[in-house]
Amino acid sequence: MESQSVTVAADLSSKIIILCSKYFVNVAHARAEVERLKEQLKSLETTLRQAKHLLEHPNSQSLSASRELNDPIQKCQAELQRLRDKLEPNTKEKTMSKFGLRAAKWPFSKGEVEAVITSLVEYREAITAILQIDQTKLLLDINHKIENLSLQSTKDRSVEFKALFIMPFPRDPDFVDRPVLRGWLEEQYNASPARRLALVGMGGFGKSQIAIEFAYRVHIASPETSVFWVHGGTEAKFEESYRSLANALALPDRHDPSTNVLALVRDWLQRIEAPPWLIILDNADEMETFFPSKSHDGENQREPLASYLPKTGSGKIVITSRSRSVTEKLTGSHKAIQEVSTMDSLEALKILENKLSQEIDQDGAIYLARALDFIPLAVNQAAAYINRRAPRVSIRSYLEEFQQSEKQKKSLLNRDAGDLRRREDVSNSVVITWQVTFEQIRQERPSAANLLLLMSFFQPQNIPEFMLSDYDFVISNFEDMNDDNGEDLDEDSDEDSDEDLDEDPDEDLEDEDRDGDLKDDLDVLRGYSLIRLSTTSGLCDMHALVQFCTRVWLLESDGNHFARLKSLFLDLSAEHFPDGTFDTWATCQLLLPHMKPLMDEKVLGKPDIFNWCELLENVSWYMREIGNYSAAETIAQTALDASRRLLGNEHRITLDLIHLLSVMYQAQCRFDEAELLVVQAMETSTRVWGDKHPKTLVRMSHLVHLFVMQGKYVDAESLLMQMIEMSKSIRGDEHPETLKYIFDLVSIYTMQGRLAEAEPLCLQLMETSKRILGEEHDQTLSRLGFLANIHKDQGRLADAELLATRVIEIRKRVLGDEHPDVLAPMNDLAYILKEQERWQEAESLFLQVLETKKKVLGEEHPGTLDTMISLSHTLKEQGKYTEAGSLYAQVIETRKKVLGDEHLDTLVAMNFLMLTLYVQERLDEAESICVQLVEVRKRVLGDEHADTLTATASLAFIFDDLGRSDDALELLRRAVLGLQRIAGPGHEETVFGFDALKRWERRQLEVLSAQECSETG
Repeated sequence: MESQSVTVAADLSSKIIILCSKYFVNVAHARAEVERLKEQLKSLETTLRQAKHLLEHPNSQSLSASRELNDPIQKCQAELQRLRDKLEPNTKEKTMSKFGLRAAKWPFSKGEVEAVITSLVEYREAITAILQIDQTKLLLDINHKIENLSLQSTKDRSVEFKALFIMPFPRDPDFVDRPVLRGWLEEQYNASPARRLALVGMGGFGKSQIAIEFAYRVHIASPETSVFWVHGGTEAKFEESYRSLANALALPDRHDPSTNVLALVRDWLQRIEAPPWLIILDNADEMETFFPSKSHDGENQREPLASYLPKTGSGKIVITSRSRSVTEKLTGSHKAIQEVSTMDSLEALKILENKLSQEIDQDGAIYLARALDFIPLAVNQAAAYINRRAPRVSIRSYLEEFQQSEKQKKSLLNRDAGDLRRREDVSNSVVITWQVTFEQIRQERPSAANLLLLMSFFQPQNIPEFMLSDYDFVISNFEDMNDDNGEDLDEDSDEDSDEDLDEDPDEDLEDEDRDGDLKDDLDVLRGYSLIRLSTTSGLCDMHALVQFCTRVWLLESDGNHFARLKSLFLDLSAEHFPDGTFDTWATCQLLLPHMKPLMDEKVLGKPDIFNWCELLENVSWYMREIGNYSAAETIAQTALDASRRLLGNEHRITLDLIHLLSVMYQAQCRFDEAELLVVQAMETSTRVWGDKHPKTLVRMSHLVHLFVMQGKYVDAESLLMQMIEMSKSIRGDEHPETLKYIFDLVSIYTMQGRLAEAEPLCLQLMETSKRILGEEHDQTLSRLGFLANIHKDQGRLADAELLATRVIEIRKRVLGDEHPDVLAPMNDLAYILKEQERWQEAESLFLQVLETKKKVLGEEHPGTLDTMISLSHTLKEQGKYTEAGSLYAQVIETRKKVLGDEHLDTLVAMNFLMLTLYVQERLDEAESICVQLVEVRKRVLGDEHADTLTATASLAFIFDDLGRSDDALELLRRAVLGLQRIAGPGHEETVFGFDALKRWERRQLEVLSAQECSETG
C-alpha cells in the first residue's frame, strides 16, 4: 500500500515539473520562482523514487520504520494535488488556448510560493529521515551476512555480469535513416581512436532520435556490448542515471551513504577487464552542468560532472547537445563533433510517408516539408496534426493553414503531439523546444540573444554582417534615441553646414571592441546551430522557422522590446541601403530582399515614418538607375502617400518625395505630370517658408531642371534669373549656391547656342572661384573645363585645347594620373582633338582613358562603357566601321549583362550599332536590330515616347532603302505626327522628319503620275 502511494506522489511530482517547465517559458516575470519550485519538486521526486525502490525491496517486510511512511506520503500527495490543481488551467482556459498555458498567468504570489516550497522541503526531509533508518538496518543486515560467509567464495557479481541494454525509449519503427550521419557515427565508432563522439544541433533536428537508433543498431550488431543511456540535461538527471547504472551493474557499496556513486560507476567503466560498453549521453546542453563556474574564492562549488565521464576503458561515449561549446569541451576535438542540420527533401518526405495514415500527395508533401525548413520535429508534428484531423485536413490544407498568417503558423508550431522517444518533461512543441535554447543563450550571453533577435527580422539567406555592427550598443540605447518623434529632423538640412564634428580619439578602439563582440556573439549562435556562416564572406544564414519562433518568443516575453527591435531594424535598413549609384549596385542587390517586407508594411506612427521614407526613397532611386521605372514610380508613390497621411502636405519629407516622384515621371518622359508635381511643391514651399527661403529655391531649381529637359529654355532662363537675384539678396553675390545658379545659367546659354553670353559669365565664375577657393579647387577646375568646351563650340579649338590641357595638368598634380576626375578632362580633350580632325591623337587619347577606366573603375562601370562608346564614334567617323561595330557590340553585351536587355542604356548602344550597320549598307542586320528597338521601346516607354518614335523613323529609312517604300512612308508618317504631338512642330527631329516625309510623298506622287502616263500612253 505504501509503495502504491509513493508511486502516485512521484508521478504527481513529475507532472507538476512539466507544468512548471511550460510556465518557465511563458511567464517571464516569475521565472526565478518557477525555477526554485521546480528544483524542490525534482528533489522530492528523487526521494520518492528512492522510497519506492526501498519499499519494493525483497526484505521490505522487515523494515519497521518504513511502515510509518504512509502518513507523510498521504499529506505530501494531498499537497501536490492542490499544487497541480492550481497550476493546471481549467477547461475554459484550455478552450481559449489549445496549448493550455500560453494564456495562463502565474497563480501564486511570492509568499505563497515560499509556503509551498517550505512544505515540500518538510515532507522530503521527513520521508528521508524514515528511509535512512531502514537503509541503515538493511546495510547492517547485509554486513552481518557477509561476515557469516567467511568460508564461501565471494565474487563481485558486477565482474561476471551479462551485457546490459539500458534504454528508456523504444525503437522508432518509422525512423528515417540519414545515411551521412549514420555513416559518420559508424566510422567514428568503429575506426576512430576517439573515445567520445558528439552530435550537435538545434532541438528538434533529430539528434536524440539518431542516437536511439544507433544504440539499437550497436545492441543488435554487438550483443556482448552493454548500452547505457544517461540523461545529461541536469545534474539531478545525470546522477539519477548513474544510480540506475550502479544498480543494474550491482556495484558494491552503491547503497552506502558515504559512497560517491558517480565515481563508483566511472571507476568500474574504466576497469580494463570491464566488457565493452557504449554510453549515450543525451541533452548535454549546459556548460554549467558539466563545468560549473568557480565560487568567489576561486574554488569549484562541486566536482564537475564531466570528471565522472570515463576517460579510459573499453567503451565509447556518444553525446547529443545543442551547444557546440559544451561538446568541444567534453570531446576535446573538433573532429569528434558532427553537426546535425535539417533533413534533405527526400528524408523529410520519407517522414511524411511513414507517419501519415493517408496516401500522400507527393508534390504537396514536398511543398510542406520546404515550408517547414525540412526540420524533423516540425514535420513530425505536422504529420501528427494531419492524422488527428483527417480526413478534413490534408497536406495541402495544412500548408494553406500554415501559410495563412503568422498567428496561424504560431498556433500550429505550438502544438504538442507527444512522442514516446522524448522525455515526458520535454515539450514536443517546436516553439517551446527552441525557446528553451533562446532562454539559455539570454542567460549565458545577453548580447548574443540581442543579436539573434535582431537577425530574426532579416530574410533567412545572406544576412549581411555589416548591418549588425554596434547591434548591442545600439539596442541598449535605441529606446532613448527613438523618443524623438522626428519633428525636428533636418528642417534646415538644405543649408550647407561648415561645422565639423569633434572626433573621439577612442572611437577606433571602441569599433574594434564591438567588432570583436560581434564575432564572439556570432560564434555563440553558431555553437547552438542557430545560424550558419555563408560561403560568401561576411554573410550569415538562418532557418526561416528559427527566425519566426525567435520573434514569437520575443513578442510573448517582451512586446515593447519587440517593437523597439523592429524599429531598430528599420533604422539600420534606412542607414545602410545605398542611394543606388552604380558603385553601390552589388550592395543594393544584396540588401533588397531584406528590405521588401519592410517596404510592404503599413507604417503606424511618426517615429518610424522618417526611416521608412528614407529607405523607400533610396530603393526608388536604385530602381530608376537599373531601369525599372515602373517599380521606381510605385515605390515613390507609396512613400509619398504615407508621408502625406502622417506628416502632412507641407512637411519637408513630403516635398522631397514629390520631387522623387516627379523624377520618376521624367524618366518615363511624362513631363506634364512631372511639372504639375514640381510646381505644386514649389508653391507649397513658397506659401510655408516664403519665396526667398532656401527650401523654396531648391524646389525652383527642380523646375528649372525639368524645363531644360523639355527644351523650354526660355522658361528655365526666366526662373533661374529670379533665383539668382533671390540668392544674391539672402546669401550674397559669391555664396556657393548663388554661383551654382549662375553656372546653371551658363549651361542654358550654351544649350541655346548663346556662346557669346555664356563665355564672359563662365570666365567671371572661374575667376571668382579661383579667388575664393584657389586655382586647384575642384569648382575652379570644373568651370575652367566648361570654358574649354565653350571655346570648342565657338570653334576656338586651340584655346580649348590649351585650357583642357591645363585642367589635366593641375588635376594630375593634385589627384594623380589615374583619378576619375583626371580622366574626365582627358575625355574632353579627346573630343577637342576630334573637332580638329586629329583622329589618331583623339583615338589614342580615348584608348588611354578607356584602359585606365577599365583598371580603376572596372570593365562594367558605366563610365568605362561611355568611353568605349566615344572611342567607337571616333572609329566610325574615320570609316573604321568594323572596329566601331565590334566595340558597340561589346558595350551591348556588357550592358545586357549588367543592366538587362531592356535598359535604356542598352537600347542606346543598340541604336549606335544599328546606325553603323546602316552606313555600311548591311540593311538586313540593321533592320533586325531596329525592329527590336521599336518593340522594346514600345513595351518599356510606350508608343508615344520620343525614343520610340525616333526608332520608328529609323526603321522607316531602312525600309525605304530596302525598296519597301509604302511601308516606309506609313512608318515615317506615324513617327513624325507623334513627334509633332509630344515635342512640338519646331523640334529638330520633327522638322527633319517632315522634310523627309514631304520628299517621299512627292516621290510617291511622281511614281503614281508616271504610272498613269504610262497606262494612258
